Amino acid sequence: MIKRSELENYLNLLLNISQFQDYCPNGLQIEGKENIPKKGRFIMAANHQNFFDGFFLAYILGSFKKVSFVIAKRALKFKFQQILARLIGSVLIGNDTEEYQRALKKLNRILTHGGTVGIFPEGNVSKSKIPGKFKGGVAKLSLDSKTKVVPVYLN
Repeated sequence: MIKRSELENYLNLLLNISQFQDYCPNGLQIEGKENIPKKGRFIMAANHQNFFDGFFLAYILGSFKKVSFVIAKRALKFKFQQILARLIGSVLIGNDTEEYQRALKKLNRILTHGGTVGIFPEGNVSKSKIPGKFKGGVAKLSLDSKTKVVPVYLN
């Protein structure tokens, strides 16, 4: 059973995306925002340093551009986290080939309908400021859907 307070805390965190700058002691500095397309579909591929990276990417896009994130199921420990992730449009991906293929189909549908996909190609949170080796999902998704990739470096 999910505790009401846990669920409320998680929902409050999700609802406060637009106020992230308030939580950054030195402010949130964005360089190159002009390179992010204002219209049309694209894939944002970013390095992954902590839990909040997805929220920062959503903040960069602004409140009028929805982004569907690819999230590893193993990162969401509780069932309610998986449910909430799906409710906000995220695509969960597991370790087996069948789940990977299903996730790619979903992501292709999102892109076909003009959506934006956020993905962390390393597959894990990086332990250093230097991005780790990328997995092949971004390239496959980009080629299959004929969609451009916007590289993002979070520091």
